[in-house]
Amino acid sequence: MALDAERLQAISQRIAAHIRRTPLICAPSGGYVKLESLQPTGSFKVRGFFAAALTLEPGQLSRGLMTVSAGNAALACAYVARELGVGCRVVMFDTAPKLKADGVRSLGAQVMPMPREVLYEWMRTRGWEQEPETFIHPYADERVMSGHATMVPEILDDCPQVERVLVPVGGGGLVCGIADGFAALSLQVRVVGVQSKGYPLWTRALEAGGAVTLVPDTIAD
Repeated sequence: MALDAERLQAISQRIAAHIRRTPLICAPSGGYVKLESLQPTGSFKVRGFFAAALTLEPGQLSRGLMTVSAGNAALACAYVARELGVGCRVVMFDTAPKLKADGVRSLGAQVMPMPREVLYEWMRTRGWEQEPETFIHPYADERVMSGHATMVPEILDDCPQVERVLVPVGGGGLVCGIADGFAALSLQVRVVGVQSKGYPLWTRALEAGGAVTLVPDTIAD
């Protein structure tokens, strides 16, 4: 279902009781930074997971939630499941930071560690379809993207004159959600995806016209 202004407002209202309305602060080099790090699990991901989980039928929700993640989406899924009173299992790389894996467990979820190549094969074959829980894709899910779009009305409330937004890009769910949010409100705001110089995966892939292999040079997990 296409995102429009009415639907965006409805999603914002649906998840409002579960998330924090985060502020914009002035950045030292100019512009503003939206502090999604103030969300309950430290990232914007809870917006998308609440938006997705709260649309599930009771029978789907009661089965519990499942996702796959290197960290932040895992924490978000576990938190949302706990808040909604259902179980949760998360597939993670076996090299995921211990702090993230322990955080997921502390929220009551079960971690399913997999070697990198095994996890990729699990994703390729849609392994979640063989699992009992309801799977929420961490970024390639329109409901998740629509949840991330709820940042847009907040940005406009705090900075009505906004002309351009810089959005970090990993899987792409956040940047798509933000772009959809501005489009839903028929606003001509330029949305620019950014990546670190130490791991410009999308930039290199688009230049090459296909998949590329990079060696990360970054402190980010």
